[in-house]
Amino acid sequence: MITPIKNVFLNINNICQYRCEYCWVRKTKGEQLLEAKKKMTPEILEKGYEFFKQYQKRTLKMYPHNVLYFIFATKEPLLNFNDLIKPFIEKVNFENEEYKIRFSILTNGEKMTPEIAAFYEKYNIFSLMSLDGNEISNNMNRIFYKGGKNVAFQKTMRGASMLPVGNRHFTFTLNRNTIPYLRDSLEFLLSYPHGWTRFNYNLYSQFTSQDWEEIASIFENFIEAHDKEELKFLYNYITFSPSIDEGRGIIMGIDYKGDITIKKPFHSSIPWYPINIENYNKNNIQRFCGTVFNPIEPHLRDYIAIHGVNYSHTSFYNFEDKDQCSDCICKEACHPINFYSPDENWKYYLSTDECMIKRTNFRICQAMRRKFYGF
Repeated sequence: MITPIKNVFLNINNICQYRCEYCWVRKTKGEQLLEAKKKMTPEILEKGYEFFKQYQKRTLKMYPHNVLYFIFATKEPLLNFNDLIKPFIEKVNFENEEYKIRFSILTNGEKMTPEIAAFYEKYNIFSLMSLDGNEISNNMNRIFYKGGKNVAFQKTMRGASMLPVGNRHFTFTLNRNTIPYLRDSLEFLLSYPHGWTRFNYNLYSQFTSQDWEEIASIFENFIEAHDKEELKFLYNYITFSPSIDEGRGIIMGIDYKGDITIKKPFHSSIPWYPINIENYNKNNIQRFCGTVFNPIEPHLRDYIAIHGVNYSHTSFYNFEDKDQCSDCICKEACHPINFYSPDENWKYYLSTDECMIKRTNFRICQAMRRKFYGF
């Protein structure tokens, strides 16, 4: 099953005023720090945009409803709002409707101002903010000291308050340290007016099977205890996607040097199991999670158009292990028959973490569907 590119992350810089627990910025030192301070030039931003705009133009012939998001992201894009983001969007915005392009900014919110919020509204920019729960939970992971106090939560809330309720969206990274505060964090998110929250799992924290069970149970009990109207911020979880990319399509990135990478579904967190490598080689499938090409080099301009099918599979026909899958709660969703490859030799082997993420999200989905639809 092939789907088009839906998200391109524009990694315009590598600096951030925060020092979050799970981010490599916290550990950057010496020469790496000098490298991290470099930023994308307007020329590279425009060339990268032009490349994917042309890709989207071709995509719309086959997928006329596809919307392509350009997401200004890592590490903190608003540090370069005035010198890069603002002039660029003002220049290309007139093309948005023709090519079905939207812009989004993933930010910690600390640099948000009323002027930037007005710019969001004027140019229909989709807002996404990093917020890891209530103040206790958030500040265990997200660190920004002022006057000897961690004010990361306060700064993000201040930034979010400048945006309309309908354009407040959060991405919540959960690790083992913040599981005990998950229920309180869900109650906080319920009480704070916003659009929706998406949950990520920091797999470097090495979740145990007990952790996954606790996470799923907290969500189930929380959903059961509240009315449908109160649960709209979890509406993303009312449907379950069997694909590895969770229905978000191929996610690519352009770094400050102009190098383009495949970010998902071939993410570096997916183990290179021997059986996977064997299947990739057998089916001539290229698995990228590093540099793919640079759009400034003309001879590589049509790389995706030529090789796209080789790595644009968003469903990997997750294998059925009779010992592990036969009684699995999400087997039918994880193995829909219409997603199977005609080539029975090609199946993607889930890692343990991928499997647990799927099972946990499926339980959340089941709880939401019981609440909204009664089944």
